[in-house]
Amino acid sequence: GANMAVMSVYHPDILAFISCKSVEGEIHNFNISVGVDSRWMECVMNNMSYDLINPHTNQVAGSLNAREVFNKIIDGAWTNGEPGMVWLDRINQDNTTPTLGQINATNPCGEQPLLSGESCNLGSINVGNFIKHNYFDEERFAKVVATCTRFLDNVVDANRHPTEYTTAMNQSTRKIGLGIMG
Repeated sequence: GANMAVMSVYHPDILAFISCKSVEGEIHNFNISVGVDSRWMECVMNNMSYDLINPHTNQVAGSLNAREVFNKIIDGAWTNGEPGMVWLDRINQDNTTPTLGQINATNPCGEQPLLSGESCNLGSINVGNFIKHNYFDEERFAKVVATCTRFLDNVVDANRHPTEYTTAMNQSTRKIGLGIMG
């Protein structure tokens, strides 16, 4: 299985997080991204320092130069593709369930922003299978999309989640993703 770890750029351990995958193969089955916002990016553009906030106390725990942190993110991404960056303020502007909480991460490949405890069941349809004699069978495709959507929704109920919380979150939000390939 794949996992996604996102740490806020304001977290006191952000430098260790950014470099945690600098040795290839040390951390398996995890993609990592830094959670950023527009305010931080303004600090990057203006070469300013910003405060690190202890998430347990909400107290200032130090400061870093935003551009230097950004350059470390770029260096890691250039070296091995990680960390990525997730603009959490922008994602939360489109949060369809804000009463359930803030979106803090995405699924491992970034297709679906997720609340804490959520997962996303993904599937794909090979559109190449709907071509016959240079004709795209739209009617059959529509039926397959409906069937696959129903199947993915049924998976939400069939899944055995690791905690009651994740079960409740997934059953209440029912996030699925049906893509195409071919």
